[in-house]
Amino acid sequence: MSGLNQLGRIGIAAEHVIIALFLSMVFNLTYNHLREFGHAILKSKYDIMFGNVYYLLRKYVVILGTVIETQLVICIINTGLMVIGLWIIGVPKLLLMAIIVFVLGLVPVAGVLISLTPLSIVAFSANGIISIAEVLCLVILIHFFGSYFLHPRLMAGATDLPVFVTFITLIIGAKMLGTWGLIVGIPTVAFFIDLLGIQLKQHHPRNPKEVIESEIE
Repeated sequence: MSGLNQLGRIGIAAEHVIIALFLSMVFNLTYNHLREFGHAILKSKYDIMFGNVYYLLRKYVVILGTVIETQLVICIINTGLMVIGLWIIGVPKLLLMAIIVFVLGLVPVAGVLISLTPLSIVAFSANGIISIAEVLCLVILIHFFGSYFLHPRLMAGATDLPVFVTFITLIIGAKMLGTWGLIVGIPTVAFFIDLLGIQLKQHHPRNPKEVIESEIE
């Protein structure tokens, strides 16, 4: 029964991926029509309401995109450090290990734990139990470096939040929402700070009307 449940979850995940790819294809093929449709909504009878909604959604998506881009940079750095460490230890098949570490590294926290299984198997087949212990120590070191130094520092730079605020946000987000808290916690805090008009950088804020007019042009 446990195995059937796992297969069901894999099937649901595969279904979501297929639907996402299909919708992405439809979105790209009909982008111009969708753009015209969106502009028509912004110029409708209730343009003020739709304009404010568009402004808020656009702001959140931009912040979320910045956070995801930063997460990719963190993942690339962690993968590079892991490959160097595996090379020093003497673990073979570095290209395959790099792909596994990079893909699983996109999943906060849980990805590190999941990657231990293939890394341990390859390390054991190469050099025995000693290599497993070395891989475990390497993963722990890189995980602590990424979680407590690299991740807060880069996220703070991407969102202009202080490192301490970023660190606290990650902890609270993980406690409240688990993995999703690590993904959406920082952009949510940055969004509300920007929404409240707290300027972390010296620049001139743009009102919703100016943003919408520039997008339409």
